Amino acid sequence: PDLRHKAKAINFGLMYGMGARALAAQLSVAEKQARDLLSRYFKRFSNVDRYLKNIEEQAKKERQLVLPSGRRFIFDDGVESHHLKRLARNMPIQGIAADIMKVALRLLYEVFSDHRDVQVVNTIHDEVLIECSIDKVEWAILTCREQMSFAHQRFVKSVPAEVSVVTGDYWLH
Repeated sequence: PDLRHKAKAINFGLMYGMGARALAAQLSVAEKQARDLLSRYFKRFSNVDRYLKNIEEQAKKERQLVLPSGRRFIFDDGVESHHLKRLARNMPIQGIAADIMKVALRLLYEVFSDHRDVQVVNTIHDEVLIECSIDKVEWAILTCREQMSFAHQRFVKSVPAEVSVVTGDYWLH
């Protein structure tokens, strides 16, 4: 459990451009230990290390990043190097996640628009809250999985989507 907690902190931290100092604070460990954890992580997942370095170099050189959706992030010349590095790591991952959600919501709206008793009522990061009648629950689950997977595949072809669905009488269930 402790190793899993550390791995999750590293994985999610990398998406936000977190370095050793922030990781140390999050895990309540010394900065040297956090650097060691990052080093071990990048040795094990060398493709992640290579990707992050490439995206940082591209951002420095071109002063922009273009997402598969065509959305473009332009970096001002005044952006400091360490801030640009963090932004370059964060923007493609968070940007693609946002693009996937936009497409998924549009697809769900199109499918659900013919059904008055099924509707999207809220979104929270990568979650969609749907209200529906009891007799439409199974159909809504299947539809949600299909449409969210389809939206994911539109942008990320090499990594399969895993769509988790939880049902309940109220949101906290």
